[in-house]
Amino acid sequence: MRFRSVTLVLILCFCGQARAFAQGNPASPYRDAIRRLVDEVYNQGQIGAVDELFAATFTRYPAATDRDGFKRNILALRAAMPDLEARPLLLIVEENSAALHLSIRGTFVADMVFPDSVPIPATNQPLALIVSSVFVFNEQGQISIEWNAFDNLSFLAAIGLLEPVAFWSAPDEAFTPAASPATAQAGALIASYYQALNAGDFDFIQGRLSPDFVGYNPFGDFDREGYVQDWRSLRDALSGFTIAVQMTVAEGDWIAAAYSLQGTFDRVFVLPDETAVPPTGGRIELTIVTVHRLDEQGRLRQIRELYDGYSLLAQIKLVPDQPPVNPQ
Repeated sequence: MRFRSVTLVLILCFCGQARAFAQGNPASPYRDAIRRLVDEVYNQGQIGAVDELFAATFTRYPAATDRDGFKRNILALRAAMPDLEARPLLLIVEENSAALHLSIRGTFVADMVFPDSVPIPATNQPLALIVSSVFVFNEQGQISIEWNAFDNLSFLAAIGLLEPVAFWSAPDEAFTPAASPATAQAGALIASYYQALNAGDFDFIQGRLSPDFVGYNPFGDFDREGYVQDWRSLRDALSGFTIAVQMTVAEGDWIAAAYSLQGTFDRVFVLPDETAVPPTGGRIELTIVTVHRLDEQGRLRQIRELYDGYSLLAQIKLVPDQPPVNPQ
């Protein structure tokens, strides 16, 4: 499948978008709801607002967390980091869905106690988290579904449960979506991109990355060649490699996608440092939330890809199934 050229209709749409974006992001009750989530719940700890913002049937994937579980997790974070500050790096909205790329910072000064886990001793050190979410709203304007991912490798290292093994290296900078002629095609572009990954068509993938492309994931940053090789190595190691996109949200020059990855680890997995990881024959399953930035030709300029990095390492048997309570 090849990209079609931009038609007159898209040009006219682009002109209308340009006027809207020149005045700031278009007003939306869903945008307001996500801003309330960040300001009132994360930053102020107003847990009562969760019952207004989230449906009673709310589910957060991949852990199938319900509304009460979400509140307990927020309370645990805020109790451990009283100076917690959450700052949106990207907020995009499309129809009844939204995506949020969030920076959370604070000082880990009190023991962290999550539900059904032992207390994690305070380190009295700064702590930074990067979180990406895709939300779907119901007819009442409440959040009914969330796909969520965060850089837990850096998080586990920062709280003292894991030796540093990888680092999220994306700049902690905020983006405002800019009008783009590629917006109307964004969903189709991303669908074709992940279809090509499923098919192993890496020539197509590389052709859809701009010359200045940079990709970020829990294991570092990649240029065009490095990013393609990273996916090629994983796909080569998994029979039945399948990516299924659950949801996309596009606004301006950004599109977010929540998707699942599955396969059977029955072939050698070659890491970027050329370490060969022997196959286990086990299943690999990941939920991934990625925000993609498009250029005006619909090529990918930047990708910020988040998933449970510890779970991936555990599933390929490089670390225990659960992080140690105290690595000392």
